[in-house]
Amino acid sequence: MSIFRWTALLAFCCICTACGGSDDTPAPVLSTEQVAGIWKLKSWTGEAQNPDGTSYTFSDVVYVYVELHEDNTYALYQNVSAVGAVKFTGSYSLEASTIRGFYSTSAGSKAWSDSYEIGNLSGSAMTWTASHAAGDVQQFVRVETVPQEVLDASAEVRSAAVPAAGGIW
Repeated sequence: MSIFRWTALLAFCCICTACGGSDDTPAPVLSTEQVAGIWKLKSWTGEAQNPDGTSYTFSDVVYVYVELHEDNTYALYQNVSAVGAVKFTGSYSLEASTIRGFYSTSAGSKAWSDSYEIGNLSGSAMTWTASHAAGDVQQFVRVETVPQEVLDASAEVRSAAVPAAGGIW
């Protein structure tokens, strides 16, 4: 093969490799029907604040359950060491694969501390990654019900200072 043909073949290969397309795939568009259900927190790599200003991590979590409803409302049941068993309610919205929410309070509503990118969604699991803290990752598994003992133990929080009361979001 002549040097011209080798050069042309090499140039062709370089062009094909360089034009391989973008690695930026658009985020999937999720629906409330896909995320609706009852989810239990399986693992979490972030941290949140207790009312006294100290922080807590997954090792301090006794349980977290969230019921996401198709009407864009939710109920969050959680028990963390410094706060105890509480229930938060509110609303959420989905934009593509990003979930944002608001706590219902006696003074109206208060936004979650972050929004979350939902990934790895299947019929049995999903992952939330905080938009402003990539190291804050929450993994949930789908469950059939919130246990009755959790429902019975959870006092609903509707104060104007919901996140200060220890909301995980």
